Amino acid sequence: TGFMGLPVIAGFDVFRWHALPRPAPLLVNLGLVLFTIGWGIKAVALRTNAFATAVLRLQRERQHVLVDSGIYRIVRHPSCAGTTCVLVGPGLGLGS
Repeated sequence: TGFMGLPVIAGFDVFRWHALPRPAPLLVNLGLVLFTIGWGIKAVALRTNAFATAVLRLQRERQHVLVDSGIYRIVRHPSCAGTTCVLVGPGLGLGS
C-alpha cells in the first residue's frame, strides 16, 4: 500500500489539497535523487542476490547461500534501505 498510497496522497496534496507548504527547491531535488537512488539500490540488490525475497529461508538443496558480496557487504538489507528512499523521495520530490 505504501508504494501506491504515498504517491497518490502526495499528488493530491500538491495538486488539490495544498495542506502542506511547498518545500525549498533543494528538498524537492533531494527527493528526486533519493527516489532514484532507492530504486538503484533495489536493482543492485536483486542483481547481487537472485533469491532476494521478503521471507528468507535458507534452502541448501536449491544452492542458497548467505550473500556477503556486492551491496550486501555494505548493508545487510539493501532492499529495505532502498524502499525507505523510494517512499521518502516522492513526498519531497512532489513538494508534499
